Parts: sequence; C-alpha cells; structure tokens
Amino acid sequence: MRTHTHPLRAVAFRAVRRSTIIIGSLAGVAVIFGGAVAGLSAASSGKIAHGVHVGGVELGGLTPDQAKDRIEREYVATLQRPIIVERRGQQYELSAKEARITADVDRTVADAVKASDTDNPLEHAWRTISGTKVSRSLDVQAQPSHDAVVRFVDRVRREVDRKPVGSTLEFDGDRPVVTKSKSGMAVDRKKLAELVTTAATDPQRQPILVPVEAEEPKESAKQIKKDHHTVIVVNRNEHKLFLYKDFKVSKKYGVAVGMQGLDTPAGTYTINDKQVNPSWHVPMSAWAGDLAGTVVPPGPTNPIKARWMGFFDGAGIHGTSDRGSIGSNASHGCVRMLEEDVIDLYDRVPVGTTIHVI
Repeated sequence: MRTHTHPLRAVAFRAVRRSTIIIGSLAGVAVIFGGAVAGLSAASSGKIAHGVHVGGVELGGLTPDQAKDRIEREYVATLQRPIIVERRGQQYELSAKEARITADVDRTVADAVKASDTDNPLEHAWRTISGTKVSRSLDVQAQPSHDAVVRFVDRVRREVDRKPVGSTLEFDGDRPVVTKSKSGMAVDRKKLAELVTTAATDPQRQPILVPVEAEEPKESAKQIKKDHHTVIVVNRNEHKLFLYKDFKVSKKYGVAVGMQGLDTPAGTYTINDKQVNPSWHVPMSAWAGDLAGTVVPPGPTNPIKARWMGFFDGAGIHGTSDRGSIGSNASHGCVRMLEEDVIDLYDRVPVGTTIHVI
C-alpha cells in the first residue's frame, strides 16, 4: 500500500532544504574569507602596503628596514647633486655639502608604516584579493640648513642686483643734455630662498631661474627735463651767455667774464639770489682796496647795474655801464651784461635755474 505525501508538506520541505544549503554556503564563505583575512594579515604583518611611495620610491611589500635602505639608496643619494640657479646664462651652484641637507629617514619610514595601517583587516584583505593599492605618496622629511640657504641667496643677490641709474643733466660743450635712465633689478630673496629650499629635497630638481623685481630710478629723463625747463650756459672762451628753454636756445647774449687770476668759476651752479638795483657788498679782497668789506648802495658809484643774479660765492650775473668790456675778460669774477640785456634776461630766469660755466 502506497503512502502519499501531502503536496503542501512537500513544498515546505524543499524550501527548508534550500535555505539550509544557502546558509551553509554563506557560513563556508565566511569561514574561508575569515581565514583569508587572518592569513593575509599575518602574511603582511610588519610590511608596508603596496602603493605607498616616498619621494617617488615604491616601498610596497618592504619591511621598515628594507624601506629605510631603499630610501637611502634611491632617494637620499640623489640629493647630493648641486642646486643650480640661473640668470641670463650665468649659473650659481650650491653644493650638497654647503647646503648641509639632512633627511629624517626613520620618521619617513614610520609615516609609510602608518599609511599602511589606515584600513581594517577586512579592507586590507579585500585590497589584496582584488589587487587594489593604497595609493599614498609621502614626502621625505628632509631640509637644507637655513643659514646655508641665506648665505647662498645673498651671494646670488650680490652678483645679480643692479641699482637703477637715474637720468642726469649734463653738458656737451655749451649744450645741455639729459642722460638716459636705466632700470635696476633686485633679487626676490624670500622667493629664491623658498625655491632653493624646495629644490634641496627634490631628487628631480631642475635649474632655478632667479626671481627678480625691476627697480625704476627716481630720476627719469622726463622729470629732469621738467625740472630744468630753463638752463643758462656761459661760455667764457666765446664770451657768450646762452639761455635754454626746454633744451633749445631761446636767447643769446654777449658777456664779459673774469680777468686772469680772478676767473669766473667754472662748474655747474644754481641761481640762488635775484635782486633789482642791488647794493654791492664789496668782498674782502685786495683788489677792492679801501672799499673792501663795505656796502655800496645803488647809484653812479655802484658797478652792479640794474639787476643781480647770484650763483656762487659772491659771483653772479649783473649789468654794467662799461659797455666796451663786453666780449672780454674784464670783471673780478662776475658775468657782466649790457643793462638792457640783463633786464631782459632777469624776467626769464627763475630762482633755482641751473647755470653752467665752461
């Protein structure tokens, strides 16, 4: 006689059996994975994870001692090359010996080990099974001597720095000219020190271009021309006075200059005093005779006529009644002019005007 199983009971049995198989399989996987974790963790214990780089050197799979040896061989040794900076074809070198570069390899290895322990055993196992890496790039704790870098930067600065040259007023014969200005340059000391310090710890270091800052002169040609809108030139040999306005001859006058032994002083001066119908303060000189040290008021006995423009130690430009002396060496050091000429010149020349006597 045959026994019949109820259909619903058969379905329930098959479901329970499948669940048992699935649970059993998962438990097996867990046991296997757990074993893998334990095995991988044990196998990798004390070693640096793959994907950890220090200064471009791969340390994956190495023990700390092996990593230290590799860093010293493949990184620290490369820091012995000189540091080179350049400026317009000129090179300046800082040797590794002068730089006194120090590298804390032990600390660097410790950082690499720490980077390897950032994940838990499950993540570590999964990285190993899946082939993924930590991918960490660390810097070597290295640096040059601060004092050595400062000395080197100062040496470069002394070679490269150039002071700006301002424009000046000069004279080509009886013609005033303005020289061209030249820009200067100064090494950016702070930036160069930073670049040298960075390069000292870079095994792939390239020559450094010296960072400079332009320095413009205070005295530009434009400013010199503005400041010397009016210029006087006295040519003693030609007995001529030239008045320049904006560096072009505006007026030309005949003059008398100092006689031999009492020459009108050559050089460049400034009109520092202007007077109308001035008194004559007689200098304490032998040629003045009894008048020495006295003051002669305006009038017939005063040789200084109409106008006075002083420029140096008692010497000046003034009018004279001795018209025949114009064109000769006849004065006691002053520049004599016809009265009408000195009156004409007076209003054209402000105090502070440059006068050049040649």
